[in-house]
Amino acid sequence: MHEFNGQTLATLKHNPFFKLLLPPFSGFLLDNVRKEIEKDHAVIEVAFQSSRQQSPPGDREIRILLQKAREIDRQFVRKSHMPNIGIQIRHEDIEAIRAERMRLLLDGVYRILQQMEKQPRLRKAIQAVLDRGQFHEFILKILNLYIDETRLLSNSLKLPLTMRRARDTALSAVTKAMLGAAAKVADECAVIMFGMSF
Repeated sequence: MHEFNGQTLATLKHNPFFKLLLPPFSGFLLDNVRKEIEKDHAVIEVAFQSSRQQSPPGDREIRILLQKAREIDRQFVRKSHMPNIGIQIRHEDIEAIRAERMRLLLDGVYRILQQMEKQPRLRKAIQAVLDRGQFHEFILKILNLYIDETRLLSNSLKLPLTMRRARDTALSAVTKAMLGAAAKVADECAVIMFGMSF
């Protein structure tokens, strides 16, 4: 996620619309990424516990993770600050996509952890569970679901009237930057795990 965030900000630096907004926005985006990493850690921990118990995770675990995500969101809202912008997260708008992303990550990590009992090395375990194309698609899907959630979360921003007109322009630029970053990160992850393709 840190690499994804860095790639996104690198693209936005070249966007005239964001040249003045980028310093405060980059801090906000970094805090948001930290929030998402905390949620992903929670998902990985549940996958680890499920693997130890030899019990595939299901709906119960997703419900617990969604509740944990709400708590993390509340802490984020209390700590975050952008001038003239308020945040009121409407979980009912985002939880279907959030649950889909959690389930994808949870199931994928669980399968890899199960394989690591036979092949302790992470790279070998991943290669046994997923081929290059599947792994690339796995990473890309997780990031694209995060992008979809971010787009829906834009409705949670309370903006002054003078800034509302710019929201669509900003959202379009951020989404385009994120999609490009997601593709690059998925490519890089595939190279790390499977080597260069020729």
